[in-house]
Amino acid sequence: MTLILATHRGIYSDRKITCDTGDRCDPIRKFAYNEALVAGFAGDLELILESIKLVESGEENPKKIALSGVEGLIVKSGRIYMVELKKTWLRPKREAFYACGTGASQAMAFLAGRGKIRHSDVCAAFRYVARVRDDCGKGMDYTEAP
Repeated sequence: MTLILATHRGIYSDRKITCDTGDRCDPIRKFAYNEALVAGFAGDLELILESIKLVESGEENPKKIALSGVEGLIVKSGRIYMVELKKTWLRPKREAFYACGTGASQAMAFLAGRGKIRHSDVCAAFRYVARVRDDCGKGMDYTEAP
């Protein structure tokens, strides 16, 4: 259970890991990057770890990353890609941000209606989601896109 949020500048991700039974484990980094892109992943922990390895090995094609079956967001060349169900969708340029994971709806609602999205706005959204959801939080990481 997680929150991943992408802007055209990079990826934000929380660190909390939970499972359907409510068990928790140590917080982890849920993003990876290489010379071409930055990606954040949600969903099954094994798929997240597999996808992180794929990106860190240099994979630059969002469609190949999506084949792992992971849910996530990728920022490449200033564009936001959504990956899910082994498919890839390129988000419209006019969208300043997009989110995925269990906290996505709350984060997008928090940021809706704002003009330009600043780093401080995203930080505030992550704090809000951590307050209203038990399965998101434990800090936030940000990685700028190449």
